[in-house]
Amino acid sequence: MITSFLTVLLFSVLANPKVTAKLDLLARIFLGILFLIAGLGKLTAPQLTQDLMTTIGMSDIFFYPTVIFEIIGGLMLIVGFKSRLAAAALAGFTIAASILFHNDFGDRAQIGMFLKNIAVAGGLVMLAKHGSQSFSLDGLFGKEEAGSLMEANSQNPVE
Repeated sequence: MITSFLTVLLFSVLANPKVTAKLDLLARIFLGILFLIAGLGKLTAPQLTQDLMTTIGMSDIFFYPTVIFEIIGGLMLIVGFKSRLAAAALAGFTIAASILFHNDFGDRAQIGMFLKNIAVAGGLVMLAKHGSQSFSLDGLFGKEEAGSLMEANSQNPVE
């Protein structure tokens, strides 16, 4: 009984466009801050990340491009600038990083980090699909159309 009440209450709150717009912003901030802090954190101890990169056979020449990518990508999500592009790129990056750096499935901590990254990539894929209109530079300047890319394609089917 109480569960049904809470479910109805939750769905009625989520049906309010003002609430969902704020939740979209909050989700972008949550996702973006993860990458922003990760990029800035790498700058505080660069040798640790560079050593990790070389242990898997990757050149540490990728260190600074990675840091720049994480910082700029995180900021793009937070402010909602080209958020579909940023989310798609960060999703691919996150999946690649998971496969490269968290592939020791005999280690429970590595499994946890791998699964967390895959979940983050899932959120990024959703953002890439839906974009950001509310409380975003994309919405302010009309740079991205509302709705999903698939919805736009379904209006003009290829025969």
